[in-house]
Amino acid sequence: MKRGLNVIGLLNIYMPEVYEFSEEEINFVTIAASQASSVVQNARMCRRLKDNIDEINEYKEQLEDNIRQQITDYSNLRQNTATCSKMLLTRCTQST
Repeated sequence: MKRGLNVIGLLNIYMPEVYEFSEEEINFVTIAASQASSVVQNARMCRRLKDNIDEINEYKEQLEDNIRQQITDYSNLRQNTATCSKMLLTRCTQST
């Protein structure tokens, strides 16, 4: 079985006795092997696509986690800045 120039499998036809296949039979088996090759390649591509989708979803989850963490860090920084500003303002008003 071939896909393009690559051999991806082998289809054996056995007969119980010595038999010479006709041109029509050879053509039929060749077409069947070609179809089987397409099925195998499609299954491989589907598997690769699923793996790629899973990998992209994993990256997406990591990015979302990173964004959530950055938002939390930013919120904490804003809160700390506001607290420091209030403390400074309190000190400044007390010293005057």
